This record gives sequence, structure tokens and C-alpha cells, in this order.
Amino acid sequence: MPPISPHCLLLLPLCTTLHGLTMPPPTPIPHLHNNSRLSDGDGKTADGAFPRQLAALTGLINVNLAGNNFGGKPIPSSIIDLPKIISMTLSYNGFGGVIPTGIEKLTKLASLSINDNNLEGTIPQGIKNLKNFYSFDFRNNTQLSGSLPDFANDGVACIGENTNVCVPDGHKGDSCGITKACPYTAPAGSDCAILQDAIPSLFKDVFCCKVDGVSCDADNRATKLLLPNKSISGQLSVKIGGLTKLQELDFSNNDIEGPLPDVFDKLTSLTSLNIANNKLTGPIPKTLAQLASITKLDISGNTGMDGALPGFPATLADCKGTNTGICVPQDVTLAQSCGVTKDCPYIAPDGSDCATLQSQLPLFYKDKFCCKVPGTPCNKDGRVTLIIKPGPKKTGKRDVTSIINGPFPDLGNLTYLEKIDFSNNDIEGPLPELFDKLTSLASLNVANNKLTGPIPATLAELASLTKLDISGNTGMDGTLPGFPATLADCKGTDTGICVPAGLTGTNCGIETKYDHHNNHGHDDHDHDH
Repeated sequence: MPPISPHCLLLLPLCTTLHGLTMPPPTPIPHLHNNSRLSDGDGKTADGAFPRQLAALTGLINVNLAGNNFGGKPIPSSIIDLPKIISMTLSYNGFGGVIPTGIEKLTKLASLSINDNNLEGTIPQGIKNLKNFYSFDFRNNTQLSGSLPDFANDGVACIGENTNVCVPDGHKGDSCGITKACPYTAPAGSDCAILQDAIPSLFKDVFCCKVDGVSCDADNRATKLLLPNKSISGQLSVKIGGLTKLQELDFSNNDIEGPLPDVFDKLTSLTSLNIANNKLTGPIPKTLAQLASITKLDISGNTGMDGALPGFPATLADCKGTNTGICVPQDVTLAQSCGVTKDCPYIAPDGSDCATLQSQLPLFYKDKFCCKVPGTPCNKDGRVTLIIKPGPKKTGKRDVTSIINGPFPDLGNLTYLEKIDFSNNDIEGPLPELFDKLTSLASLNVANNKLTGPIPATLAELASLTKLDISGNTGMDGTLPGFPATLADCKGTDTGICVPAGLTGTNCGIETKYDHHNNHGHDDHDHDH
């Protein structure tokens, strides 16, 4: 028999010489009827091994072996040794295993059909480099997976339905009828991996810089995340601290919950943060409060947020914090209150003036920083100098919620007090013997209360006192003491106090004189004691 032409498409029995290559006589192989089907000569589909002799036909340009049954055997790797092959059809053969690698060596390959087999694994990515490739049919291989190559030839037509192959993000060519998107692998050095972990609902399996509302620099580092109304839920991940190029962040009107992560010290380029109307809880992180770059902040509408408003840098010109549980600390002056009006409960240090007032006058000072309570100014050291708390005048209906009642408060350690005004309240009982401790007190007004008993000796001996009003306390009694000459203004009318005979100094407007014999006052006579 003459040598078989290397361009032959029929494989004949007992073929032994191919282009001068002598081979041992092989087992006869069936004919290829109509250039398409491997047959045993009776028209039946052949079972068994793939013809090994095919690899010797190095001049083949077209192979069609569709419709045979190779019983789950893999496509032999020897097919990559057919350097001139242009078209190869291996459909409907029951092939299993993977597509042979090295297929890119078939540089003339233009058409490949491997559809309707049982192939698994992935499509070799080298196939994308075949410049003459224009047709690829790999459908109905349900175990075939991996990503669809992006072919060098943009005109490749392909069919890939009913497989597990996916289309990678940014794929430029024909998608082969595949709708499944590949899981996205973030470029090295980009922020996409961070965003995939932090907000998978928006960034899983996608190139982050192409998501609406995201801006990136040339290195795929996120500079803006403007993502309001995106149904983002769950807690905000600490991984956002890795977005070190971020300048603007808007997560407003989502369902983010839990506390803000304390990672803002890493976001040194952040100028604007809007997280309004979420479900955030807890305080403002310290690292956010200390962020020198921040100029705009909106945390409003997070009713679960609490804690004290921190002292932001003066650079924060636009801040909104309404409709939250956040409060303003009372003992510091803030450059930016963010519209928050609620005062934080104030716990005064033990032994301080404010602690005394919280204890003795809770009506006005409970949970309050005393120096900011109206009528209670303090000096630069935080020591109370005045207590001006007169009650409503005792005419008509009085607001009992603002009236001091009970005994006179123990203010003995408020040693910087210069003035006390408790007039028109309902203080009862005697004035306490504590005025020797209030050596700076210049004015005391306790008029129109329910005081009883005598004027304390320590008050009478108070050298700093210049003004005293005890009038209207009908239950007060005893004799008027001799006050120091420094007491220039004194009122004691409408009390039970009497003036002793021989009193020197002010009589506080009291005309009654003390009667030594029967304790009745007389207008004309003084008696010695």
C-alpha cells in the first residue's frame, strides 16, 4: 500500500507507513465514515480506545470524531502533537477528565468542538493566545468550570451553556451564553480585597473601582465611597482602616448597626464622613474625634449612639449629631456641639464643690456640672463663688418644683462662696453653725423662708459679711447679736428676733427691745443683764 498522505482524513486498517515512518502493524482501526464517525465497519458506534495512530498523522488539518463512545476516557494529550490542525470536532463522545494542556501549541487551530461530553476541570487559559481561533463549542459539560478565557481574537464565537464555567469581570469578548460571573480576585495592592471582606453585599466578585459611587486612584486605591441607600447591613468592619487613601465616606440611610470601629487614626486623608440614619450604637470613637483632617461629619439619626460628644479639632466646620443619644459634656467647652443640646450626666469628683451641691441641692445640681448651672458661677479653679437660687415670690400660684425645702444645706466646704441667695424658698429649721468656714461670704439672703431659732454665733462673728437679709422668717427668735461694723446692710423685720438693750451696731431694722424681766419688749427702757 502506498504511504498515507499526511492530509488524509480517513484512517484505514493496517496503515503502517506515514511519510516514511515505519510502525509495527497495529490492531486494525475502524473507518471514519463520512469523515465524522469512528465506526467498526457495520455502522455501529465504536467503543474503546482513542486511535493512537492519529498522533502520527502530523499533516492533519481537519479531524471530526463526533458521536463515538470512548467510555469516559480522557481526550488524549497526543492531540497537541498535530501542529497543522485547523478544525477539531470531538463532540458527543463521552470523554471524561480534563481538556489537555498545551493546546496553545496548536497555533493554526481555528475551530474546536468538545461539546456534550463529561469533561471536568477548567478550560486551559493558553487557548486565549490562539490568534486564528474563531469558533469554540464546549456546551453541555456540566463539570467544566473555571473562568472563560479572554481570547486574543475578539471575533471568537463560542457556545458554553450548561457548564459551570464563569465569565470574569472585565471580559471583553463573547460570553458564550454564560451568565455566571466569576468570583473576583482583587488586584495586588488595590483596596478591592478590603471592600470585599468589609461589604460583601456590594463588592463580592466585582472590581470595586467599577461599583457605582466608588472612586479610585491610579493604583486602584479607593478615594471616595459614596454609597447611601444601598441596604448595607451588619457591623462596619475594622478592615475599613486599611482604606488609607479614603477622602470621602457616605454610608447614610443604610442598616449598619453596632459601634463605629476605632480605626479612624489610619484614615488620615478622610475629610468627610456621613453615616446618618443607620442603626449605630455606642460612642463616637476617640480616633474619629482626633482626626485632624475631618471637616464634615454627620452622625444624626442614629438613636442608639450615646456617650459624650468629644472635643473635635477646630477644622470640623460642619457637624450634625441630632436625634442621637449623644450628650454634651458639661465641664468642658467644645468648639463644635454638632447641634446636640442634651447635657451629659455629670459625676463630680469627691470633695469638690459640685459634689457638695449635688448632694445638698439635688433639685438644681443632680447630674449637673455646677459651674454651668445658672446662678452658680465659679472661679477659674472651678470653685463656686455665688449661689443665687431665690424661690418664686410668695404671691399667687408658685412653682413648687423650683423651691428649696427642708433644712438649710450644709455648704461648709464651699470656702470660696461670696454670696448666697436662698430667699423666698421653704427652708425650715435653724441656720447651721457653719459660717465660720465661709470666710469669704459677703452677702447672705434667706428672707421669706420658714427658718426657726436664733442667728448662729458663727454668722454674727463673720468679719467678711456686708449684707444680710433674714426678714420674713417669723419662726426665728432670740436676740440680735452685735454684728461687726462691716455689716452695712441688714434686714431682720417680720421675725421673732429682738434687740437687746445696749446693742451697738446695726439693729437690722428691728425695733423690739429685749425685756430682761418678762421677755416683753419695751420702747423706752434698757436693762442690764
